[in-house]
Amino acid sequence: MHVLGQKHIVEFKGDIQTRLQRIDSKLERLIEQATKLIELVLADKELGQFFEATQQTINNWKNKHPELFESKKG
Repeated sequence: MHVLGQKHIVEFKGDIQTRLQRIDSKLERLIEQATKLIELVLADKELGQFFEATQQTINNWKNKHPELFESKKG
């Protein structure tokens, strides 16, 4: 069994934190893109095509984040 030294554990934690920050950054950009597209009043079908998402996924987004879709109601 391989035992990691303290230095390796610290490096591993740092790598994980860096990767999580990148994921957060990418997710934030995707949310910004989705918000802009929704504000442009794209149809669900067009939104799904852009994000390669099914209608069910779009419906899930609407239920989970109704505030993003408020502009489409007006």
